[in-house]
Amino acid sequence: MSRIYIGSKIAVIDSVKKEFPDRIVVLCDNPETQSKSYSVFFDSNKIFLYDNPNLEKLKIIHSQINANKGTHFLFYDDDSFDGRNSLIQSIKKSNLIFDHSYPLYGDFAGLRRAINSYINVSKKSIDTNCYDWLNKNCPTLKVKSKTAGSKKETICYDVDLLNKEFEKILTIKDTITLSDLENSSFVTDADIFEFIDCVMNKNIEDAFILSEKLIDSIGEQALLLILLSQLIFVLEVVGCKENKIFSADKIVEITEKRDLLGVYFDENWQETKYTVKSQNPIRVKIEMSKSRHNSEKISSMISNVIDSISHLRNNGRVEQSMFLLLNKLLFV
Repeated sequence: MSRIYIGSKIAVIDSVKKEFPDRIVVLCDNPETQSKSYSVFFDSNKIFLYDNPNLEKLKIIHSQINANKGTHFLFYDDDSFDGRNSLIQSIKKSNLIFDHSYPLYGDFAGLRRAINSYINVSKKSIDTNCYDWLNKNCPTLKVKSKTAGSKKETICYDVDLLNKEFEKILTIKDTITLSDLENSSFVTDADIFEFIDCVMNKNIEDAFILSEKLIDSIGEQALLLILLSQLIFVLEVVGCKENKIFSADKIVEITEKRDLLGVYFDENWQETKYTVKSQNPIRVKIEMSKSRHNSEKISSMISNVIDSISHLRNNGRVEQSMFLLLNKLLFV
């Protein structure tokens, strides 16, 4: 029977190898080529793992399964696959979806579980004071949806990179200490979410210092786009709170646009087809606990960020544009 794996590819491959030690895991991108070259004599002991297959590739994979041409597993970065596909539906009914997702940024309980899982398997240990440090300094990555036309992007803790660092440390000692982490290779000079909190909390000096470091490391456009995305999310949550909506489940529904999707006909007076961009409830709960500006103020901040992006894309000077933007965000 086929399966779906979600999340960290390294964790997925490791899990498959442990569960099927007598099989060979083969990463595939082109199911058509693989199907044509399949041999019952040489490939019967292989597991073909497909990376984010689209609908066309799923059709070919499904036909191979129906023809008993090998074992085929599907891998996706997140849960954005089309649940209407017949192959995916059959996998769902068989309860063969295995989640190895990266913990969402802000979900420290999830990060802690991932850390403990690695430490327990390695039969080593980690000092308790390391957890507080990792809460602030754990490396992150952006997970982009592979759905056609989707712009969904999620920021998660990079547990793969973290585990690689643990592995290097534990090759020479049995316990990970705070000093080991402080000298680790993924330590960065600036955290973009720390910068956003400085802007929201009007921490003037740190906001200017962090903005310069972030521009040097990721560029001004990336910095502004992430800031814009976070401000829009904050606006949605603040808007709910101002309208006396305090149920986390209801706010998740609103941030996922479930109150709008499918309600209206398209331009041809047909029911619209849509894919819900899922929102992690932990992120919503974290944001609900924070004290923020009112929606009018946040809307003004969003307009200022958009103006700055436009100015920079029309040959504006970075130093001038960023200085004016930060002054508007921090003082207006």
